[in-house]
Amino acid sequence: MVNLFDTYDAAAALEILFTPGPTPISYFTYANNLWNALIDRANGQTTAIYEVLERSEKTALNTYVKESYDAQFGSGPDGWDNLARKWNKALFGNLKANFIAIHAWRDKVARVEDESTKFVLPNRFLFSLAERPPMTIAGLLIMVQPASPIVKARTQNLLTVIKEASETHVAQIEASKTTHSTGGDVGDRRHRPT
Repeated sequence: MVNLFDTYDAAAALEILFTPGPTPISYFTYANNLWNALIDRANGQTTAIYEVLERSEKTALNTYVKESYDAQFGSGPDGWDNLARKWNKALFGNLKANFIAIHAWRDKVARVEDESTKFVLPNRFLFSLAERPPMTIAGLLIMVQPASPIVKARTQNLLTVIKEASETHVAQIEASKTTHSTGGDVGDRRHRPT
């Protein structure tokens, strides 16, 4: 950012109460008034002005780094496991597979759209879709009313994610049954003389 003037730092330097709320139309006027008050208070001394500009520069250098998404374990403040625990939901079987897939979809879409995950798909809808997976776009839209514009634009994609999660879970169960019934990778079970 170039020529950033942080109004909080100016208000703090002037020792006045910072009010976090000028309307967007009055931002310029608000900042201009603070700047003029700072110049008046400085009374020819540029130290206060430079301190505010230096603090504003440091503010501009701050970056926000969103936590990475841990799809496997769902850990972290925004992880699926943490959310399920907060809502006191036991996740197992198809419910868990659906929940993890929908949660990952929501996180990915929120990052792409630079929106809150809860704006993309509120938690109550995430749980509803995981518990009672819809089979059609119409069914999905009924379950997420009022649907965010992002969900409306991506209903087919979300429905595909839900269906694939269910299909993958069923395939894993079938593979597990086959492995258990044939003995799997247990090794050679023939009797060997000692």
